[in-house]
Amino acid sequence: MADDLRSMLNSALIEHVRTDHYPSVSMMNTLERLTTGEQRQEFIAALIEKVSQDRFPSNTMIARITRLVT
Repeated sequence: MADDLRSMLNSALIEHVRTDHYPSVSMMNTLERLTTGEQRQEFIAALIEKVSQDRFPSNTMIARITRLVT
């Protein structure tokens, strides 16, 4: 049950990362702590999409992605 609820929370937060122009740092920090496996990949993909769509991507966002993929 706890895993299902965690997965639901992660999905909701990942969707916010995808749709919010500036996703909150606390939301992304929570996703870094809670996601694993497929949801971690979804989170990273959402961040990469965000960077690729931005003319001047945030250095902080690029650093976060780099930390997550290494």
